[in-house]
Amino acid sequence: MELLTKEIKKALRLFPLYSTEDIYISNKVFICKFFNPCGAGNWYVCEGEPVDGSMPDDDWEFFGMVDLGMGQDWGYFRLSDLKGYTSANGSGIQRDTHFKNKSAYSYVEPWALDGTRSRHETRSQ
Repeated sequence: MELLTKEIKKALRLFPLYSTEDIYISNKVFICKFFNPCGAGNWYVCEGEPVDGSMPDDDWEFFGMVDLGMGQDWGYFRLSDLKGYTSANGSGIQRDTHFKNKSAYSYVEPWALDGTRSRHETRSQ
């Protein structure tokens, strides 16, 4: 399965890294969702851009919400990290093909909807 389609890349070009930094969490929009079909793990993408402006854009850095089954957190992750994961039964991370431009409001835990903004404090190395 292609994790990052042309349609998603086009949408993400409207939301490069740091572009939603000043938007309240409840007002953010998730462009796409990746998930582990064999266990815990959901990655919701709000922003993204090719790593180092690489062409072809075979690796992307994303900012969004991650839920690995122990609570939600916001941060950076890369397409190459998602592609590199293989579960014990040999399956990898997949893209939710039915997920498209959904409000973060319905996915974020209530404690995170207190009017705060997410901060881009650290970038992945």
